[in-house]
Amino acid sequence: MLRAIELDPLSPQIGSNLADAYIYASRWDEAIAQCKRVLEMKPDFFSANYCLVRAYVGKSVYREAVDEAEKLVRSMPEEPLVKAILGSIYGLAGLQEQAKEILGEMLELSKRQYVPPSLFMQLYFSIDEMDRMYEWMQKDYDEHDTTIPLWRWDPLVRKIWADPRFKDFEEGRLRIDSSGTA
Repeated sequence: MLRAIELDPLSPQIGSNLADAYIYASRWDEAIAQCKRVLEMKPDFFSANYCLVRAYVGKSVYREAVDEAEKLVRSMPEEPLVKAILGSIYGLAGLQEQAKEILGEMLELSKRQYVPPSLFMQLYFSIDEMDRMYEWMQKDYDEHDTTIPLWRWDPLVRKIWADPRFKDFEEGRLRIDSSGTA
């Protein structure tokens, strides 16, 4: 990745990819600095904004994460991903009412258009409704979501590893039925 930056130091995508690599390595300060470098070149570059939000979450600086996520929602108000990110951060920051309000909006939206189950999984995780989270996780798994392997490193859901049921889920020993029970 560093070689790619050497070859094309002005590429916002390569810069964002490097920030993402720092996030997956839990190198929060380096990720934040890299995102800010990209955003200096291209202030509205979604990948860098999204990485910055996740790096702030990883570092547990939720006020900054909320501020950045709110900017994303203002720039893309109809995008389910950015609303779910904001709702998840609200939940992780202890702002349960705001998180539940966004969750309600997302559930309503899902009646009119497709919303990936992983977004609901993140939202339920952030408000500590683990049974509902596992129900949506199962739906996500059933849809063969390609992001599942990345959950281990994603700051929005990485604490899921503390729940012993996740290891069973990951190894295929836990299947959630439609009532939300194992």
